Amino acid sequence: MNTDQIIGNAKDATGKVQDSFGAATGNTDWQAEGKSRQLEGKLQEQYGQAVDCARNVTADKPFTALAVAGGIGFVLGVLLSRS
Repeated sequence: MNTDQIIGNAKDATGKVQDSFGAATGNTDWQAEGKSRQLEGKLQEQYGQAVDCARNVTADKPFTALAVAGGIGFVLGVLLSRS
């Protein structure tokens, strides 16, 4: 688990508390802000998982990762040179 996942979990939990507090008090602004914070936390957690996955794949198969990166660079070079 990396820092993005930890921060994402914290934002998600904070958003849930804020959403619940807004629902209990009838404050729709707090509810909306809480739901927004929950979404932000979930997205950050997913980003952290993707980074972990990419890190693991590149550690396990460095030559495959290098070939994929080279292929992406080649395709981007071709696409950008045409414009």
